[in-house]
Amino acid sequence: MEECKAWRESEFGGMGLQKNPPDHSNDNLLLFTATMHIYCDTNASNDALHDYVMRVRLEPGRFARYPGENHSSSWDCHLGLAVACGFCAKEILDYGVTHDWSFDGKWLARIPVFMPTVRAAAGEKLNWFEIALACSAFLWDCFVSKEETSGRLLLMLANRALLGNSRILDMCMGVWGLALKAKYSGPKELYSIYFHPDADGTPHPFVTAQDKVWS
Repeated sequence: MEECKAWRESEFGGMGLQKNPPDHSNDNLLLFTATMHIYCDTNASNDALHDYVMRVRLEPGRFARYPGENHSSSWDCHLGLAVACGFCAKEILDYGVTHDWSFDGKWLARIPVFMPTVRAAAGEKLNWFEIALACSAFLWDCFVSKEETSGRLLLMLANRALLGNSRILDMCMGVWGLALKAKYSGPKELYSIYFHPDADGTPHPFVTAQDKVWS
């Protein structure tokens, strides 16, 4: 948390891509803020995340990118928030089920990894269709979407919620993990592609938090 201070916007503490991000930044502040709290995982951090979540909560299951905005944030922000926060995952799941997974007119069930991750993060058992969706997301990343980094980082978050839910899915994620190890020396290299150093050369805290080699 101490390392992240300079990278958070001043009014509400949303985490940015660069140091001193402006308030109402165009960055995925909610996703990055959720990711920051996943890494910290302390009681104080969980309380701070809860406070931030309540500022961006439009209604149970719908969360804005930034406090005071009126429209739901992007699907990746909702996915990161679900992984970071159990009660948010349950609210997002309930909202998705009752609204046919439509958030402000965007049908998020079209994203193969979204629905399974939210359900798993909420502590629910995946059905075979959801397992197949999640498997397709990881295998697609292995064999088709080989150079796209941001989606790969989202899969790393999704992996935290999905691991252990299905033997078949675990095998697919294992194949995906081997593909990552073949391409990158470790998580630090993968994260450094998306999270660039600041203008003064300071590495992003998410990069410094990663291991240099795969465990």
